[in-house]
Amino acid sequence: MRKFSVSICLVLMILFSGCLVAFAADDSLEILNTYPVDGQKNTTVENLSVKLNFNQSVSKKSNRDANSKAFMIKGDDGKKVPIRVMYNPKDVKQVMVIADNHDGSSKIKQDSKYTLYVSKDLVSDKGAKLGHDVEIKFTTMNQKRNTMIYMAMMVVMFGGMFYFTSRSARKEREAASDDKEIKVN
Repeated sequence: MRKFSVSICLVLMILFSGCLVAFAADDSLEILNTYPVDGQKNTTVENLSVKLNFNQSVSKKSNRDANSKAFMIKGDDGKKVPIRVMYNPKDVKQVMVIADNHDGSSKIKQDSKYTLYVSKDLVSDKGAKLGHDVEIKFTTMNQKRNTMIYMAMMVVMFGGMFYFTSRSARKEREAASDDKEIKVN
């Protein structure tokens, strides 16, 4: 009888602790990861965008207008960059914030710092809010410097190709002239 009552007490303790965990489940909205990540350097200047992955769906059509206002990109000079917020139909937990410069009013600068601001008021499809403001800082690449590096690498590569090709051709000529000397009587 004693073993039976101990077993029942253990089962009840396990059930109650399981219920506490189930009721304490966290339904808050969180950003799982971003690209570019916070602090990243050498991000692309062309088609500047930030991809955000959340732990819950944020793509419901009824939330899109409000959620689109929860994003903002600013340059280091404090000027807002016009943006478009795109929702991935294949992944409802993913949002892409794209710099929208179709009218040419705001050009993305090379080797400049930008910050994506995500408002604490961002809402998931279940109604959960982000709860805190998020800043993701990144720096665009210096295209002029990168072009100079690529050009120097090409000069070295073509110089090496020219050197090794001419060296190989010279060796072949020497080998051919050595063969002709041997055949002479």
